[in-house]
Amino acid sequence: MKIFEPAVFALNTLPGFLIFMLLRSLLWCVGIHGGAVLAIADPIFLVMLGDNIAAAAAGTPLPYITASGFMYFVFLGGGGATLPLVFLMMRSKEKGFRSLGKLCLAPGIFEINEPVVFGVPLVMNPLMMIPYVLATEVLSLVTYGLMYFNIIARPLVNIPWTMPPVLAQYFLTGGDWRAAVLNIILIIISIIIYYPFFKMYDNELLAEEKAKEELTA
Repeated sequence: MKIFEPAVFALNTLPGFLIFMLLRSLLWCVGIHGGAVLAIADPIFLVMLGDNIAAAAAGTPLPYITASGFMYFVFLGGGGATLPLVFLMMRSKEKGFRSLGKLCLAPGIFEINEPVVFGVPLVMNPLMMIPYVLATEVLSLVTYGLMYFNIIARPLVNIPWTMPPVLAQYFLTGGDWRAAVLNIILIIISIIIYYPFFKMYDNELLAEEKAKEELTA
């Protein structure tokens, strides 16, 4: 425990957590499973959650913000908050993109976003990498700030990773309705972040589709 104390401290600070999430996102952007590579940190987050549970039982303030479960505020539909992107894809003007969005909706609700990551694709896509990374950092920053000032509750319950957004945030904070409301706000923020990049990419795909139709004709 003494050996890992520096890591526990670093991952519970805002700069440390933002760097951790940046590395995780960048690994996904080049097709490497960031969660698997950085899984060494999972026990640290679980130790933080255990300390939060012990503190709640003792009636004292919860000590850790980024305990296991914090990432559910960031992973809206999976890493990179891709569920809001799926909502946008479902309104795409390009048929293939729109169909992909509809197919990705059900998995996205249950935090499975590989169909989006590799279907869009977000991997090795310089344009879509930007909002993927940016959404992760912005949502982490907003959530950390609100928990730091005790506006919403900190992680307290270990929930299944497949629990849908809104419900996940409500239960992992021990039933804080403000956490559920925050999740809806975070979805809106993610849509705003993704929209300009989605629009550019959608227009590119639409132009390619028209070019193929003209060539076929």
